[in-house]
Amino acid sequence: MGRRVLVLANDKKEKQALLGLLQGEGYQVACLDPTDAYPPRLSNADFDCVLVEDTFGEMDCLALVQHIREQHPLELLPVLLFVQNTPCSTRIAALRAGANAEIPASADNQQLLASLEVQLRISQAYRDLKQQLESNRRQHAQLQADLALGQQVQQSFLPPSQLRTEYFSLEARLFAGGDLSGDYFDYALLTPERLVVFLADVSGHGIASALLANRLKAFFDENARSAHRPRLFMERLNRIILDLGDHFHIATAVCVHVDIAETVITYASGGHRTMYWLDTDDGSYTELPTTGPALGMFKEFEINEVNRGFMPGRNRLVAYTDGLVEFKLANDKWITEEKFRDEVMLPNVELRLPAYVNELLESSRKLTGNTSWDDDVSLLVVDF
Repeated sequence: MGRRVLVLANDKKEKQALLGLLQGEGYQVACLDPTDAYPPRLSNADFDCVLVEDTFGEMDCLALVQHIREQHPLELLPVLLFVQNTPCSTRIAALRAGANAEIPASADNQQLLASLEVQLRISQAYRDLKQQLESNRRQHAQLQADLALGQQVQQSFLPPSQLRTEYFSLEARLFAGGDLSGDYFDYALLTPERLVVFLADVSGHGIASALLANRLKAFFDENARSAHRPRLFMERLNRIILDLGDHFHIATAVCVHVDIAETVITYASGGHRTMYWLDTDDGSYTELPTTGPALGMFKEFEINEVNRGFMPGRNRLVAYTDGLVEFKLANDKWITEEKFRDEVMLPNVELRLPAYVNELLESSRKLTGNTSWDDDVSLLVVDF
């Protein structure tokens, strides 16, 4: 269907000339008569462009433009001035009132057609852009709704943030740095005296990282009973991640088994940050560094398992992901893990567990100088 042009003019001869020219170029043309439509009421659905001559009824070109702009924005319905006898000041005022362009009185037919074509292209480009923006807005709204649901689902996968038993007190927190998190923590009581904890950080951000984190959760659920052997647990998990294919994501993770009856802690860490084992009686600490590479990197996966004895009732194990201690301070310098350990982690060790966890999180948040972290942040602390 040809593009639709409305001609508003009193001069019948001029209207007939424009009608013949535009119809010959494939336009659909309407010429209103002031006796039938005055003042003209237009609809975007009826016309793609309006050609305004000197007068229509008792309205000059300025009044016509003002009348049309009260009904339609200039982006959606172009108005072209094709005037000859109107004073220059009126034509200028009409352009300021919202006419898109003026076609000189001396213009030939080809110049008129070219000006009309340009305005129609601009208007159509705006319509297409508006339609695309509206489509993007709907898609964005749907995506946001999906991500909000995804956040709820992810949170539902996590175990309770607290555990209290005769032998163990545990506090864990997870804060997503974006819409979805690549961090994951979990724990399981194998017996009243044996606890397994697991903490992981998937590389990257977004949906792919979150899906891999959810796969780690499924693996933990299926294999928690065997996690008392952290090395074997991590080796199997490495194979699972590799079997997922070329997703270009790796994960750091740590698995810890605490046995109160045997007074032994056993752990294996795949590329994860150093954990800290604090003595709540004298404030001393022991570093528990990584014991192997990150998961998902190598088929030939070699990871060590470390055993350490302990005295029950005075131990606090602190494990976290990068986001807690990797950010810039207000002075634009990077915080160091040693600064966080010496100024936050160690001085507050006398606090009871819930207050201690809150202090670590709030101190980290304040040091960023922002109200939130840019990265995922997970913190898991166990007293035993």
